[in-house]
Amino acid sequence: MVEPDIDGIDDRTVRRVEVDDDDLDVTRARPGRRPAGATLAFDTGDRFALTGAALIGRNPSPSAGEVVEHLLPLTDDTRTVSKTHVLVTVAPLAVVDRASTNGSAVVRAGVEQQLEPGRPFALEPGDVVRFGDRTFTIEATA
Repeated sequence: MVEPDIDGIDDRTVRRVEVDDDDLDVTRARPGRRPAGATLAFDTGDRFALTGAALIGRNPSPSAGEVVEHLLPLTDDTRTVSKTHVLVTVAPLAVVDRASTNGSAVVRAGVEQQLEPGRPFALEPGDVVRFGDRTFTIEATA
């Protein structure tokens, strides 16, 4: 067995921290940062690196028991975007209309496909998602 060379390590090298054992009972591990599965390029010029499920709308909120990584609220002066309009997932890369008032669609190669509420629609880089008067484009992550 090889013993590590610790002669060069002292209190200036290693910061010692006193830990109260009671704190360990409530410590939660945070998952590591995941790489982006895709980038959403919004019609405003804003871009968002998607690393997990995201809800998009005027004031998106998950349903009871639903877990999402991102809540993306958007300004909508025309009021055509619902409070929680669409869900975008990474694995698989898909969009789901959340029974919005004005519906959603995906434009692929110039052909618009209306989304059926609650039914996932697989996305590809270059797809444009229309929701209310707003859009975002799916960009592949390098």
